[in-house]
Amino acid sequence: KIPHTKFNETELRVDLPNGSRITLLGSENSDGLRGIYLDGCVIDEYANVNERLFPEIIRPALSDRKGYCVFIGTPQGMNNNFYELYQHAQGADDWFNYKAKASDTKIVDEEELVKAKEVMGEKKYLQEFECDWIANIEGAIYGDIIADMENKRQLTRVPYDPSLPVNTAWDLGVSDHSSIIFFQQLGRSVNIIDYHEERGQGLPHYVQVIKDKDYIYKDHFAPHDIEVTDFDGEILAEKDMARKWGILFTPSIIFLPQEVKEDATAQQAAVAMMPGAFHPGTTLDLFTWVREERYLLDNGEDFQRYHARMVNERRAARSD
Repeated sequence: KIPHTKFNETELRVDLPNGSRITLLGSENSDGLRGIYLDGCVIDEYANVNERLFPEIIRPALSDRKGYCVFIGTPQGMNNNFYELYQHAQGADDWFNYKAKASDTKIVDEEELVKAKEVMGEKKYLQEFECDWIANIEGAIYGDIIADMENKRQLTRVPYDPSLPVNTAWDLGVSDHSSIIFFQQLGRSVNIIDYHEERGQGLPHYVQVIKDKDYIYKDHFAPHDIEVTDFDGEILAEKDMARKWGILFTPSIIFLPQEVKEDATAQQAAVAMMPGAFHPGTTLDLFTWVREERYLLDNGEDFQRYHARMVNERRAARSD
């Protein structure tokens, strides 16, 4: 015990004789911590902490005094801010990271570890005592392979290259999780740059997820047995739905209005269809006709007449 140390149990604070102060703070209301300054900070169980806490609140609070921060926690899979920070620390020269496995530290005796494993089971034990990021992930198929790569430090962060298009690979679930992997191909290398996982959502939700990201996309790879729900509620495999919609060529594009009646199919609601590849001028006119919602105009000008008019206008412009 340090002489002249004062303890304030109400405020969970310790005042030391040299003027230093140690305070225990909760992270439930992270915005309530704004405005403080810190010489150092220790954040426990970082996987359970709001992902905004460190970058938006704690990091600025450390800047004035060039303070330090220590992150402590138990792995809870790879889709959280703790694993992202761990990956960052592995690739940063001014960061230190240490994985304290029970089998390495020997702090807990072997007999106790054996008893713990009997009660917890193999996967939970590996997560809690061996700092395994993969073991306790539900449905993990390649867990052992990824864990081995992790131990060999073969996993790292790769940057997003704005000059390259982004591809996605989908695994759609109904009762279980759906996942989307975002990757770029650089020569013979495949760089995984992003990942999204969620459950209980339909396909339109995930389409919006990828639209909200500032990527330029090339290809989207879906499972061969992906099912599609039509507007009338019928669920069919992708190929069967394509036949129902009358898609006979690849690529084919169906243009739909902003709102569709509940009992209508996609083919019935379509305002236009582009079967196969059109001439560039025809394609431009069709996209313009749909974007400007000219199919709603009551002027007797369907797409064929609109396209003919645009062709004549372009010819006239070239002859001038």
